[in-house]
Amino acid sequence: MFYGLNFITPKEKDELSKRLLKYTNQFFEETDYFQDVDEFDAEMSEKVNRQVDAMNTLRLLCAYGEIDDLNKKHENVQKPFNGWKVKITFETKSPKGFPYRSEYWFILDKKAEIVVKSFEIPLLY
Repeated sequence: MFYGLNFITPKEKDELSKRLLKYTNQFFEETDYFQDVDEFDAEMSEKVNRQVDAMNTLRLLCAYGEIDDLNKKHENVQKPFNGWKVKITFETKSPKGFPYRSEYWFILDKKAEIVVKSFEIPLLY
């Protein structure tokens, strides 16, 4: 569930930030901090794209929350229920055949008929 424009809670923001940091650290270790750029293959390129997309999404979600916080008139007023959050964890192969694991989030309206926002967060194996 989510309320107002805050699609993710502060706790979820923290957890997602930590998860993406771990993913980034593992990626840097796997690539030796981009020391061998000549050997940067298609699989690594896909990982970078997923990571960048996830970070951009997290930044946007945090910005929504900050804007919503600025618009607060009364801190004790409960925001209206605006919809649902559904998270699906999956493992698959990319179109180029590389395996990966992710969590896909769907933000749905109150009646769960319309996807308001969706995004993918890469996961470690």
